[in-house]
Order: sequence, then structure tokens, then C-alpha cells
Amino acid sequence: MPGFRLRVRQRWMVLTALLLAAAAGVGLPIALKIQAGATLEERLEIASRLLQEVPLIDG
Repeated sequence: MPGFRLRVRQRWMVLTALLLAAAAGVGLPIALKIQAGATLEERLEIASRLLQEVPLIDG
């Protein structure tokens, strides 16, 4: 059943691509906000602002 195996492989490749795109969509903006030499206080401030804008739990 080589045709079936190819379809399964294609599904995994598409799923992997979608997960990578989602991770980049979330991680890249966060990485761009934080400077490389940011102090702990600056990083905590950014994390606090991020959680106020997008809470982990809705409701």
C-alpha cells in the first residue's frame, strides 16, 4: 500500500508545517519585543504586558 503510506506522510508533513507556522506566529513577536541585553525586570514587564493583552485562560 505505497499510496496509503504516501498520504499519511503528506498529512504529517502538512501538520508539521502548520505547527511550525503557529509556533513562529506566537514566538517571533515575543522574541522581537525582548532585547538581547534586557534585564530581568524588563523581561518580567514584557511578560506581564503580554499576559494582560492575551490571558492564558479566557473567562
